[in-house]
Amino acid sequence: ALRRWWQPGAARLLLAAASMGAGSAAVWIFARDLVESTGGVSAFASTMMWIILGAAGIAGAFTGDLVARTGLGRAWVAAMPLLAAATAAMALAPGSLPAIFSSAALFGAVYIALTGILLVWGTRIFPEAPAFGVGAAFLLIALGQAFAAPVIGLISDRGTAPMAFYAATLITLLGTLLRPRAHLNA
Repeated sequence: ALRRWWQPGAARLLLAAASMGAGSAAVWIFARDLVESTGGVSAFASTMMWIILGAAGIAGAFTGDLVARTGLGRAWVAAMPLLAAATAAMALAPGSLPAIFSSAALFGAVYIALTGILLVWGTRIFPEAPAFGVGAAFLLIALGQAFAAPVIGLISDRGTAPMAFYAATLITLLGTLLRPRAHLNA
């Protein structure tokens, strides 16, 4: 029974999901504060940034095609640095509307793509219990965000908000190393 619930490669999947969650926490929790407080943009502009982020998530619907063409590992290795780049770009120019809007669009699209990659990955690790694989991965995304949020907030309070975003960028880049094993690409 344990084998059904713990498959080879499960730890890598769950660590990858947690790293994606932790790395994304800065944007999900602190982006509006960053662009308003540090960047000086209006509440209306930060709301528009949020709408752009959400709307761009629709592009993540094409994740299945990406995985089919490139394989699970390559899709992960392509997407995680893009998530990191979107996070860093927001911190680099929090007062520039073109920068925050484009980084929000990139973040939204790549975040949804990564959830799709984790969904496929979870079903491949747990072929006899795919709902468990997907649910476990998504739980670890949430736990990664929950554990990272206070740390990112502390870095922002003790340092600067951009510094906290750069820490999240580093977490995301390190998470790239947790790519799925080659045998899962089929």
